[in-house]
Amino acid sequence: MRTILGGYALFVLLMPAPADAQPNEPRARVIQEAPLVLLPDARRVPLRVATVGMNLVVIGDEGEWLHIQFQDQQYGLRTGYVQRKFVEIQPRQVAIDASTRSAAPSTLTSAGAPASAVAPSPTSQRPEVTPITAARSSLGRDGFWFSAGLGYGSWGCDNCSDRVTGGSGGLSAGVTMNDRVLVGGGTTGFYRRVDGATLTAGTYDFRIRFYPARRSGFFVNGGFGLGQITVHDTFDSDTEFGVGAMVGVGWDVRVGKNVSLSPFWNGSGLSTKSLNANFGQFGLGITIH
Repeated sequence: MRTILGGYALFVLLMPAPADAQPNEPRARVIQEAPLVLLPDARRVPLRVATVGMNLVVIGDEGEWLHIQFQDQQYGLRTGYVQRKFVEIQPRQVAIDASTRSAAPSTLTSAGAPASAVAPSPTSQRPEVTPITAARSSLGRDGFWFSAGLGYGSWGCDNCSDRVTGGSGGLSAGVTMNDRVLVGGGTTGFYRRVDGATLTAGTYDFRIRFYPARRSGFFVNGGFGLGQITVHDTFDSDTEFGVGAMVGVGWDVRVGKNVSLSPFWNGSGLSTKSLNANFGQFGLGITIH
């Protein structure tokens, strides 16, 4: 029995500390109730709400957000994000080798205290913000959004012998649901003038704009609503309404904090009582989000 107890005691003494006990990781102390979320998005349902005084382990810095680890009483060690405004960064805990403590005398400050006792400056405790994390943080989408574009168009219909080209464009605007989904309303339009006659066509639709990756500018558009075709000449004008739909793809290239240049391709289809038609668009837009 003594042999078994002695072996167990030796095992406990030699067993390594838990993986979450990392003395060199920066800590953050919660200074007001803080939602802890799975991804850096304030609209997400919190994993937990951290209380004042709770300590979090900081494992990454993404500007406004800190990537953290915390102990969940129900699920154990968990990883998430917290907004920087809710916490205060704590000094790093530096492990000291006991064998080197007497190797060199302590350097005294002008106040007579050992230099090792002087708290490091706040800037030395803030996790490094790299160009990559700063750029990724700036790619968020929030609030109201607006987009407008112009370009080249190609028109065809079920009674047309050939496709014709012309000018095209569109407008869209709405609200941001999250970093990947934007909803609102939009229009697409085509214009062609030949021998004094003008053809215009377009859609007026409910629009969804979806970004498959949060930190990428690539997006997919889709819309469904009203379609319109108008033929106008010097003496007469004829307009028909029907069903209209559009699909498209594009890419936001950031040129400012909330401004992007957005090359795009859209395809629109219209169906009225006397004509089924479609037109494609390729152009460049500007997006504000």
